Amino acid sequence: MNDTAVSDDLFQDTFFQFYNSTQNARKITNVKGYLIKIARNLGLNLKNSAKSHENVPLEENTSVFYNTNIEENELSQLIYQALDLLPGNHKEAFILQEYEELSYDEISVILNVPVSTVTNWLYRAKTKLREILSPYLKNYPKVII
Repeated sequence: MNDTAVSDDLFQDTFFQFYNSTQNARKITNVKGYLIKIARNLGLNLKNSAKSHENVPLEENTSVFYNTNIEENELSQLIYQALDLLPGNHKEAFILQEYEELSYDEISVILNVPVSTVTNWLYRAKTKLREILSPYLKNYPKVII
C-alpha cells in the first residue's frame, strides 16, 4: 500500500473481518488462505476507491531494509522496484508464491482464477523480472528468478 498507516489499518480490518466471520459459525479450512483473501480484497477495495488514486513518486516508493549487508539491501531494493513494474495480478501471484510460499492451488483459490491462469501469470512475472533485472543480476550470481 506504500503507506505504513494504511497498511496497519488494513491489517487490523483483516482480523476484524476474520473475527466477524468466525462468529457466524462459518467453517474455515484454510485460515492462512482465508486471511490473505480478506486482506487482498480490502486492499483492492481501497485501491479502487477515489482516495487511493494518488501517484507516489518513485523516490518515496521504497521499503526500509534492516539488513546490514549493503549488496543484499541494493538487491532487495531492485527486486522491490521491479515488482512494482509488474501488472497487479502478476505481482500478486508472484508474491503469494515466492514470499508466502503458497501452492498454485492455494493461489488459485485466493485469486479466484484457474490454476492455469496462475501458472501463466507466474511465468510472465518471472520472465518480466528477469528482463528488468538482467543488467543487475550479473553482479549477483546466486540470484535465481
